[in-house]
Amino acid sequence: MGYNRKPGRMIVLLMSVIAITSCKKYSDTPGVRTDPRFNQLYCNVPEAVNYNWNFPGTPDVSDAVCFYPSDVFKGNYLYTDSIYNASSVFLRDEVKNLSIVASNHTQLTVNGFCSSASLPFTANRNLHADADSTGVNGQLLCRNLDTLSGYMFASREDSTHIQFSFRVGSDTGVFFHRGTAVKQ
Repeated sequence: MGYNRKPGRMIVLLMSVIAITSCKKYSDTPGVRTDPRFNQLYCNVPEAVNYNWNFPGTPDVSDAVCFYPSDVFKGNYLYTDSIYNASSVFLRDEVKNLSIVASNHTQLTVNGFCSSASLPFTANRNLHADADSTGVNGQLLCRNLDTLSGYMFASREDSTHIQFSFRVGSDTGVFFHRGTAVKQ
């Protein structure tokens, strides 16, 4: 039985040479962006109202395309306030001039609800702003016996309107304030 190992060795040697010479380090070439959407800037700040709008694109590092919750609310408004008692019985309407001032991207103050106080609020990117609570029943309102809790929200369809819903606790009872403010 003449078993010849040379052809087998030759095949193994040939396979080894092919494998070694065919191993070349891969080099990645940069791709070319042909999609025109990459030419537009988008806001890449999570607390912004327009976070990731216009994505895909290029993140705006200058922060020029972002707008924030406080930007949506700030301005001067004419507010029609409907006041109800704890039993939801309508008591009266009042019209007030309100001024909403932004402190930073999410903090703002409402002036004009009462003459002696600025009311602090914290807004989120869903255009909802909660009255900042400084106590168990809310924040102090016009006098030390009054506390306010509640929220306001801006309409996505009409940027000139803000809806308010407040609960006011007082030494004379609990009252609910609901109304709409229209930007002037």
